[in-house]
Amino acid sequence: MTTISILICTRNRSNDLRNCLHSLKKQTKKPHEVVVVDNGSSDNTKEVCLSFSKSLPLRYMFEKRIGIPFGRNKGIRHATGDICAFIDDDCIADPKWIARIQKRFSCSPNSVGIVGFSKNLTPDNIPSRVEQLFYERWLSENIPNITQKSYLLSGLVMDFKNCSLRRSFIKNYLFSRLAPYGDVGDEDVEMGGRLFKINKYIYFDPSVIVHHENSKTIFRLLYKNFWLGYSNRILLKAGLDVRKKPIHVRRFFWFIHVLKEMNEYNDITKKVQFLSLLFLYPVVSNLGRLYASLSLIFSMQQNIPQRG
Repeated sequence: MTTISILICTRNRSNDLRNCLHSLKKQTKKPHEVVVVDNGSSDNTKEVCLSFSKSLPLRYMFEKRIGIPFGRNKGIRHATGDICAFIDDDCIADPKWIARIQKRFSCSPNSVGIVGFSKNLTPDNIPSRVEQLFYERWLSENIPNITQKSYLLSGLVMDFKNCSLRRSFIKNYLFSRLAPYGDVGDEDVEMGGRLFKINKYIYFDPSVIVHHENSKTIFRLLYKNFWLGYSNRILLKAGLDVRKKPIHVRRFFWFIHVLKEMNEYNDITKKVQFLSLLFLYPVVSNLGRLYASLSLIFSMQQNIPQRG
């Protein structure tokens, strides 16, 4: 039987982490281990982990160097299962998440990786809904069909809040500290792009589901996309263009999808907010790219702010 090591990198999100671990406790298939890397937290993260020590095969580790690449790399180095299944601390795993990862790798013995689907944990929240729309559009630009199991057309779509890789493969290719990283960053994109060049047997499976805590405030939504735009531009200088899309998403169908979402709001104020955020989301991303370009031109030292 294929064994699953679940890897979580966390920092100052003890309440979210508790919910994530609780969802892992309710899995229909138990994991081989749950490796939690505490990335320099100052809250009660350790105590939360210890409270699950009897109900989960949990291993707690502390990494004082702040940054997702440091935390994830430590988890990879210490994992012992056949598969490294990554999940973010602000995600809730579907009860069959582990079972479906095991099944997919068993059915695809040549595959080295599986990317799952992330649902919006708060669908009634407008900023969260806007973020989900653009996430699904991003998937549609890199995957032939997001409603069924299919191969990836680009490694840029590898999303490590719900991504599983054979440990024998990923242990040789750790996360880079050269990619932009912080509270928001592109270490996932850089890693995905690099892995896909090495081995294209990585698949998308929409039945492998986690529920993600999307941005619940307008500030958080725009803040995240500003720094994503910034990191996209920095990666472009390194030769990785995230704007290249293997599939051109037809604007007409995207517009119809947006209209259906908007019609669910009866309040005109909510409709206006929804449409305004749809417009502002890519604008703020372009502002982030512009800021990165100016930083490069004038040799300005800038790092993406870290969480907490």
